[in-house]
Amino acid sequence: MTGEDFRARYELGDALAEEGDVRSYRGRTARGSEVFVHFLPQGPEGSTPPLLERVQALEPEQKARLVEVLDVEGAWVVVTDPLVEIIP
Repeated sequence: MTGEDFRARYELGDALAEEGDVRSYRGRTARGSEVFVHFLPQGPEGSTPPLLERVQALEPEQKARLVEVLDVEGAWVVVTDPLVEIIP
């Protein structure tokens, strides 16, 4: 997905937290629903970032709380329902 496509789908608001290399923001969908947007750190070139591997390994009931996982011009972004801890 391009950065332009991402910005058409989500509007970022206030920063929520920066924990390690993860940056989290309040956001809104194009339809106005509130979401949290989490930018994950990159892994070594050509590999899956470790945190993304953990997201992919979540149990189905935890995955149901994810809105979507995106590759935005090479940066991994996890969009969640608000007030959701994505990694237990």
